[in-house]
Order: sequence, then C-alpha cells, then structure tokens
Amino acid sequence: MFSFANGSSILFRGSNNQQHRVRRGLDLDGAGVDEGRDVDDLKDLIDSVIFPALFSSNGYLIISSTPADSFSHDLYTYYQLASVEDWLFECDIERAAELDPEDFPAARIAEWKKETARDDVWLREYKCQWIIDSTRVAVPEWNNAFSRVYKADIFYKFYHHYVGMDWGSKDFTAIIFATWDFKRAKLVVEGELTFSGTAVRSDKIAEQINIMKLKLWGEDANVYKMISDSADPILINELNGHPGMNCTPVYKEKSLEAMLNQFRMLVAAEKVEVSPTCPMTLSNLKSAVWDKARMELDKDPYNHHFDHLMALVYLTRGLVPNENPIPKDFGVDGTRIIDLDFDKKGGKSLGAQALEEAYKKVHRRP
Repeated sequence: MFSFANGSSILFRGSNNQQHRVRRGLDLDGAGVDEGRDVDDLKDLIDSVIFPALFSSNGYLIISSTPADSFSHDLYTYYQLASVEDWLFECDIERAAELDPEDFPAARIAEWKKETARDDVWLREYKCQWIIDSTRVAVPEWNNAFSRVYKADIFYKFYHHYVGMDWGSKDFTAIIFATWDFKRAKLVVEGELTFSGTAVRSDKIAEQINIMKLKLWGEDANVYKMISDSADPILINELNGHPGMNCTPVYKEKSLEAMLNQFRMLVAAEKVEVSPTCPMTLSNLKSAVWDKARMELDKDPYNHHFDHLMALVYLTRGLVPNENPIPKDFGVDGTRIIDLDFDKKGGKSLGAQALEEAYKKVHRRP
C-alpha cells in the first residue's frame, strides 16, 4: 500500500489463483486492473469484487492490457463493449511513437519487430490486434473459404443425412445437420440448432429436430445416423422416446485431442463445407482454442464451450463415406430405368422397344 499525506492511499492486490475472492468488502474511489489478459477470472473479479467496491463512490474502473491471445478471454467481451459504448482507448506502437517520439524512435521499433520471432506476437503485443495464439488454435486447418452455399445435384435425394448432438446445460446444447455428398466426397453442414437453460428438454429438442429435418430434407427424408454425445445417456433415452428420434451415443477416443485430430484430417483434406446459414458452427471453427493445459477446449463468451464444433466432431465419427447410396438403376440424366420387360413375345423385343422409348424422353447432351 502507498499512503499519502492527504490521507489517500493506493492498495495493490494480486488477482490470480482466486486471490481476489478474499479481497471482498473494500470501499474504493477508483480501481485499475493491469494486464487484464493475464487475469484468469477477470469477469468474476470485476463483477463480484471491484464493482461492489466502487458502488458508494460511483468511481471508475480502468482496465489496461495488450489483447489476449484468444477470443475466449473475458477481456475480449470488455473490449467489444468498450468499442460499442465509445470508452475504448487504443495505443499501438505507431501511436506511441507519435505521442512520444524520443522513447519510440523508428530505428528501435524496426529492431524490436525484427527480433520478434512470430508475426502473431508482433501484431498482438505491439500493434494491439486480437490475434489468436497459433499454438492454441483447435482447428488450424479451417479456412473461411470452406463456407459456401451448397448446390444440390440430382443425386442429393439419395445422399446420407446425419445429425450430431452435444449436450449442455450451463453451456449450449448444439445440434448439427449435415449431408455426405457422395459424388464430391464432402460433408456439407446445412443447419444448426442451439438450446440453453430451460429449453434443454427432450420434447422441445425432438420437435425442433423434426422441423429442421423437414425444412432441409423434405417429408421423405431418411436420417442415416443420429450421433450424440454419450455424456448424458438419460437424455438420449428420453429423446429416443419421441417420434423420428433414433440417437446412438458416440464412441469417444481416450483423449479429446485424438478425436479433434481425426476431424482436422477431414478439414485439411477439404472434406468439410459449412453453409453461411450456420453462424455458430462457423464461429466455433474459426475461434475454438485449447485451454492452457491442452486438456479441453477453452470457454468463450459467445461460443461458450465450442459445443457446435463438438457436435460436428461427434457427427463425423459416425460417417460412412464409402457406402454408395445412389441406386444402380439410377441412369441417364437422373432418369430411373426400371421394370423393363426384355422377354421376347410374338417375335418382337418389347423390352428393347421400351428401352428405346425411355431414352427418347431423356434430354441428350451434345
């Protein structure tokens, strides 16, 4: 603590490892959090300790920091709020040179940039840009170019449709709808559903799944597989009690990293496409990062626990990519040639005549 002759004082406290939980009950005129990116529970510190301490004085809080190395950190939420409400001040190294040219000469800036080994570190630490730490990205193979509008071909009605699910209560319950395009050998994510709180009920989930199936695939759609997170077998059993539901629990590897690595191989081979109508799935693929221990995925203010990514990962574990769903008799230009009589009756081949007439109806390409 620094104490001054006029009776004021400045108190310094640690804020990691839950230290802030024992600093409650203070009465402050102003507060500052330095290097907010390195505070593990920044939101809890601010909401539960600092704001109550500033209530009587109606004081101000200043959070100073370079950007965090992921969008999952609470600091990103405050950054977005500050941007929207116009109480953000940003000062990168170029701005610092304008304000204080003696301490930030151009030659020194050039030297620092040269000695910074990674571009993402330079952009984050010196240019104040929100750059995800490349070593923590969960699906680095994902490319935004893989998000495109799907154009179904004439074989679409035969393709296998899949539903993937990841259960959550505090986090999201995420449902993914996808089709394996056998001709192009690609998994196309066409729809998503998101549930949270009291909406996580088997009857509501089953109802919305059936509505989405009808919307995407029509009345005669046959879902080839419904693959679910195996963490809640009771919810699976309850869900399967509703019409149209036939969920099977996913087979999990011993580690999350092993499962994600298998999914990453699909993405790297450009086997996964996502419709622009699936914003949560796209956000998950772009933003998902590991926690510091690399044992599970980190949390995110918007994406929660990246539940849509996990629903997609579970779905891919049930893929049957090599089974040809297109009937053998599905022939020229999508015309199905069936029930032709090739027996000769009265010396005339009725089957040959019927075949010729069928082909006459087909639009021939030059």
